[in-house]
Amino acid sequence: MTAAWGPRIGEGFCRQYYPVWLFFVRSAIALPVALLLMAIAIPALAGSSVNSLLIVALLVVAPALIALFVSVHRVDIFGRRVAAELDQAGYPSDGLVPLRTTNQFDRWRATHNIPTEAIIGIGNRRYGQGGN
Repeated sequence: MTAAWGPRIGEGFCRQYYPVWLFFVRSAIALPVALLLMAIAIPALAGSSVNSLLIVALLVVAPALIALFVSVHRVDIFGRRVAAELDQAGYPSDGLVPLRTTNQFDRWRATHNIPTEAIIGIGNRRYGQGGN
């Protein structure tokens, strides 16, 4: 995570973003695993009622979907927080820093003409750098 995001947002923002990013990645992995478990469960339940299939789907897939939706929302909340901090420092944007992928972030940064050094500096001043 730090190798990809560190040069873009700095240590300060990285330290704050890491738990959000980790939950996002884990929930993104959980959905295909849940779908695979559902695919395994369907033949085993082939002779049973539709209700049991729906219950298994709810128990297996729904938590993974909910986790994914919550994690995307948390990434967006953090992106809004970063945008607000950049806005306070004099770098206005559209209110949401896209932090789901580095490509989206790089396009956003170039579109809004915000120097990487400014983003890193703001994050490090606000949240510290290194072991602080």
